[in-house]
Amino acid sequence: MCSRCSSGQRELRRCLEARRNSRDLHCDAEILRVGVGNAVLKPFLGPGSLLVLEGERHLRERRLVMPAFHNKAIATYGDIIRDALLAATGEWREGTNSWRRM
Repeated sequence: MCSRCSSGQRELRRCLEARRNSRDLHCDAEILRVGVGNAVLKPFLGPGSLLVLEGERHLRERRLVMPAFHNKAIATYGDIIRDALLAATGEWREGTNSWRRM
């Protein structure tokens, strides 16, 4: 191990090494502490954003939004996105700045 690494970095390295050949990355949340690194986003996203939460609250909130990201759910979003895009750009004309009205 690198003697310059802090304990947390050593733990993360060990976690990654153990999962090198795995498709899933599951490390102890106490090691990763993603919310701390993303704290700079808190003023923009708010204190309840999944990106800045940690621990049990993060897990609870993540479980609430997971169904929206299931493959079957995502497959239905294409039509919604296409319809919204066509509605938003339907009056745009080539060579103009029509998009600035949005």
